[in-house]
Amino acid sequence: MAKPPFTYSVKLKMKLLEKGYKSLKEWCEDRGFSYRLAQKVVTGRIPARDGVASEIKYALTKEFGEEVLK
Repeated sequence: MAKPPFTYSVKLKMKLLEKGYKSLKEWCEDRGFSYRLAQKVVTGRIPARDGVASEIKYALTKEFGEEVLK
């Protein structure tokens, strides 16, 4: 069974646009994060408890707020 396509919240998209980013991919490239890992963190497909995933989650919540990951 195939996974559904990646989508993220409208709140996150709006916050990215406010900060001058066109997409999550552009934000990841600017920060040096893996876009594929960031997708999984944003959608909740992996728990971001440690390692790079937790760094991505921390950076997202610090810059855009906790509500973008819900």
